Amino acid sequence: MSDAQAVQKQDMVSILKFSSQYTMSVPSTAKKIEEFEQSKGGMTSPFGQKYMQRLSEIAQGTPAGECKCLFCKTAASVDGIVCEPCMSKYTSGKLTIKKAASASANTASSQTNNTASGAQTGFTSEQAKAAAADIAKNASSAVKSGVDKFTEKIHELSGGSGKVDLRLKDLFSDIFHHHSSDESEEIFICGTKKTTPRFSEISTEWPKPWLYTRVFVLLFAAFLILDFGYRQFVNPNFLPGIIFLGSAMVPLSILIFFFEVNAPRNISIFRVIQVFLIGGAASLITTSFLFEIGLDTGGTLIGAICIGLIEETGKIVVVAFYIMKIRGRRYILNGMLYGAAVGAGFQVFESAGYAYYYLQGGGFKFMMDTIRIRAILAPGGHIAYTALAGTALIIALGDKEFKWNVLVSKKFLVLFAFSVLLHAFHDWDISIKELDIFDIPVVLLAKIAVEWIILLVFIHRGLSEINELDTVQQG
Repeated sequence: MSDAQAVQKQDMVSILKFSSQYTMSVPSTAKKIEEFEQSKGGMTSPFGQKYMQRLSEIAQGTPAGECKCLFCKTAASVDGIVCEPCMSKYTSGKLTIKKAASASANTASSQTNNTASGAQTGFTSEQAKAAAADIAKNASSAVKSGVDKFTEKIHELSGGSGKVDLRLKDLFSDIFHHHSSDESEEIFICGTKKTTPRFSEISTEWPKPWLYTRVFVLLFAAFLILDFGYRQFVNPNFLPGIIFLGSAMVPLSILIFFFEVNAPRNISIFRVIQVFLIGGAASLITTSFLFEIGLDTGGTLIGAICIGLIEETGKIVVVAFYIMKIRGRRYILNGMLYGAAVGAGFQVFESAGYAYYYLQGGGFKFMMDTIRIRAILAPGGHIAYTALAGTALIIALGDKEFKWNVLVSKKFLVLFAFSVLLHAFHDWDISIKELDIFDIPVVLLAKIAVEWIILLVFIHRGLSEINELDTVQQG
């Protein structure tokens, strides 16, 4: 270990001890620690200097809750300095963060007692409204608590620890802003030898993708034009374009979303399109070959699981081939992007096949209904399943050299099971007409929500991986 690394390690140890002994979120405390360190000459490592700057900000009134953890740079800090997972990680669970005392527990207990008392004496209309509001609030808290526990478990299975901030707002915050054509080109030209950023330049901020919405608008506009042309002139030459664009507009747009989310920016758009086309077509071949085994594929649960297992196995083999060919470090977000590319290709070709089948058997209206329903369900279709599977493969692989036996490793199979089971749930014949929205079963919409919660946890894990590598390099 060099002298600089030794100094930085000592600074990190001191920072963790301060957070375990003092309530750093209190401005007066932060000021005292800052003055104490300055009296000794201050921390001299780059990490220590960031800490001194953070102390100054808290001392001047910056709310601790607005600060990110200095260690992982992703999670919200507890005291303005460090988050609980990092405190546990870097101290092997020996230290905890000293927090300010809270009276929230007493307040909640008092409110519960008051509500019980009101039930005995009878409610006025205002009390009834207040009680209803409390019930709604409690239900919301229960749902949030359930989601938090679910995300923490998924995060743990993927190799992370602690709470996960899904940051849904950030994923949509940029789509309504104006963006120039130069900005679009900057996104599309990344991933070549000359445009792949160095590791130190990789952004670990929660992504704010927007280009995928422009791609969707472009594809949807072309689809509407061809649809208008066919209806106006009844010219069958419009039909192939309608089938392809109708099948591709959602999967391709979501693929661009994953391209934008790939923070390392080490995969070019040419490579993504190659994997989309060749990988998608190849996965159809491998899947068809596996179906030749003749397993039960009826509407039963066992049949649905067989379909999920066969199709996801056929796709992950192709994803593994492309992951094997990655030069340099393989990032978690790379696996998600390659999985999404193969899944999108499979989904487009399959949907186009179904559209053509219903055109031949039922006419134009049946074809358009098929395109509409499959487009609505596309965010939770093959692109999501295979993005999950591709991520699982990189997580299981870690920093080891690629070997095909990773596909039978316990770590991979546990995470891969999510793809198989979610796929099986889609194919299981459980449609309840009374719970359909525009002919789409509500249970399938709920399934899509679950898939994207898992995907967002994996995105968080991918960003955390980069932060961890950065911390290791600094330390």
